[in-house]
Amino acid sequence: MRFNVRLNRILGGLAVLAGSIALPLQAATLYVSPEGDDRNQGRVPIVAGVHGPMATLAAALRKMRSVGPTDAGADRIVLLPGLYVLRETVRLWAEDSGTETAPLIIEALVPGTVTLSGARQIAPLNQLGEEWRAAVDLPRGFHMLWVDGNRATRARSPNGSEYFVGGENVRKPIPEQRPFRLTHQDNFENTRAVVLPVAARAELGKAQSAGGVQGVNLIAMHSWTASSQTINSYDQATGVVSVSPDSIWPFLRFGPTQRFALENHPSFLDEPGEWLLSTDGELRYRPRPGESIERSRVFAPQLETLLAFSGVAERPVKNVILKGLRFAHSSAWTVPFIDSQAATGAPAALLLDYANNILIDDCAFENIGGYALWLRFGVRNSAIKRSLFRDLGAGGIRIGSSALSKTPAARTESNTVEHNLITGTGRVFPSGIGIWIGQSSLNRIANNELEKLNYTGISVGWTWGFGPSEARQNVIESNYIHEVGQGVLSDLGGIYTLGRTEGTVIRGNRIEDVYSFLDTGGATAWGIYLDEGSSDILVENNVALRTSGGGFHLHYGRDNTIRNNIFGFGRVGGVKRTAKGEHSRMLFEKNVVLAEGGPIYYGEWEDVSVVARSNILFRKDLPFEYRGQALSRLVQRGIELGSIAADPQLVCTAGRCDVSQGIADSVGFENFSTASAGIGSQGFFVARCLTDPVCRQ
Repeated sequence: MRFNVRLNRILGGLAVLAGSIALPLQAATLYVSPEGDDRNQGRVPIVAGVHGPMATLAAALRKMRSVGPTDAGADRIVLLPGLYVLRETVRLWAEDSGTETAPLIIEALVPGTVTLSGARQIAPLNQLGEEWRAAVDLPRGFHMLWVDGNRATRARSPNGSEYFVGGENVRKPIPEQRPFRLTHQDNFENTRAVVLPVAARAELGKAQSAGGVQGVNLIAMHSWTASSQTINSYDQATGVVSVSPDSIWPFLRFGPTQRFALENHPSFLDEPGEWLLSTDGELRYRPRPGESIERSRVFAPQLETLLAFSGVAERPVKNVILKGLRFAHSSAWTVPFIDSQAATGAPAALLLDYANNILIDDCAFENIGGYALWLRFGVRNSAIKRSLFRDLGAGGIRIGSSALSKTPAARTESNTVEHNLITGTGRVFPSGIGIWIGQSSLNRIANNELEKLNYTGISVGWTWGFGPSEARQNVIESNYIHEVGQGVLSDLGGIYTLGRTEGTVIRGNRIEDVYSFLDTGGATAWGIYLDEGSSDILVENNVALRTSGGGFHLHYGRDNTIRNNIFGFGRVGGVKRTAKGEHSRMLFEKNVVLAEGGPIYYGEWEDVSVVARSNILFRKDLPFEYRGQALSRLVQRGIELGSIAADPQLVCTAGRCDVSQGIADSVGFENFSTASAGIGSQGFFVARCLTDPVCRQ
């Protein structure tokens, strides 16, 4: 009621424009409404007559191009409340650019009340026993479904988050061979067929007896990624299932506890919240408690990209602001999906190419098929602020490309991501990342909150080893990252880096509760994880608590400085350094390391290429020991100069962790606060949107 009163007042105030519709447009304002008509002029927000609002954003953009930017102020396209069903990707070209002093603004009249959707509503629905059913005429079908804003599950076995665990290789593997070098025939065969666990055989046998396994998909969870493949054949006698296309990783490469699920067969449709699209185009859905066939709204996504900035190197899109908009129901066709890492093959709902000075502010991305937003090629000096990213098939934000730029103009750099909330990643592609920076430099990722992530929170860099990299001088600071991994995948971090990332700073972040599926084979999970080749990085004043593997891990990389951090309560150990030697040079000083289980240090900490000094090292139930040597012995050998084995008396309250001042002073540790990490007091429309039924369409 309050919202309707507020909206009526706004529209009433704007209605005075109707009396002056003959005036020429100066700083142009066009209005769009789901109840409008693209033949209208769009000059007034009142749905009456030819001067009323247009019906689509695409039509408003075309009309605005004919007006062109003026010096009279910012041109605006204002969207009235409602659901806008997009039939095709809306594109902005160089002709849509504003100027630095007068940008083009595309905004909601009332923030949070406009939804740009890539789905089709499925109706009418009919009740048949425990199921809702509907005839569907969509040429590509769909791989995702939302009911009242909640993601439904494609019919699968086992149900929920459970998996079949175990299985056998069809041929004996060659374990010493790198998993991506599949020249040996036995390893190669293990990418295209596997002997399923006993429980999975029983379920697939039922499916085979009830019409065959055609169209059934095999979901396989590898260590740090997953694959979704089509089952070609199944031998009930041997338990061997063959799939296509081949997996990147041989099945069971990371140990005997590999997990599997089966998807997309009528025999799996046995739990509320599951759905199935039959080959003849009938949707079957088992409703959840509280859902109503009369009131519920069912959406099947059709568009992978809802909005695209499609500039070119010579003519980028410039000076555009998106404000107060909600993007929802983007699609992704999920079978097959063979991922090497980070779900980089997943599509993005909002895609930017060759775009400068773009601001995305106070927006929401919900019910997304792949990634929400991708600043791909040639995107510079742009910002994503105060926005919500929720229920994401892959991840939240991608910056840059996986490959090195072919031209200077193609480089994406100097962008800002701040005060955003990212929650619920990896809902379809488990290895999706909260915020991913590939081959991109000079970006600032600050004061974001990331939670409920199936894989890594923030990832920087995309070069394995010491090869060429464009990921330099990125700043990752004051982010609050928690509930990472959630036991779904392994080999991950709250913050993760890869390759040469010279000048990158990781500072003032608070990282909590980072847990992997595995603690051993296939690697585990750390608070801050510098992976292969990570070099010239400063890690300081961060707090990383309650992790599987420990607060910090350096795989290998040169000349990293790890200073004045708190790493606490790792299950496997405190901190890890995998490799030794000159290619793993590191300064590790004035850090607090508290181990919950296992050693304080594990891996390689003894060679002269690591300088460890003035650290506070503590495990409550055992004295410090590294490979049988006490701390005093290491100090004598010059390995742990000035460090102490003492209880830091750590006290954590309100986002701040403090070490006893006397203990801190003894090694020069400086107490710091991460209370300001995360969104803090910076508001965005989401708080209002959550209580507004119009916004939940």
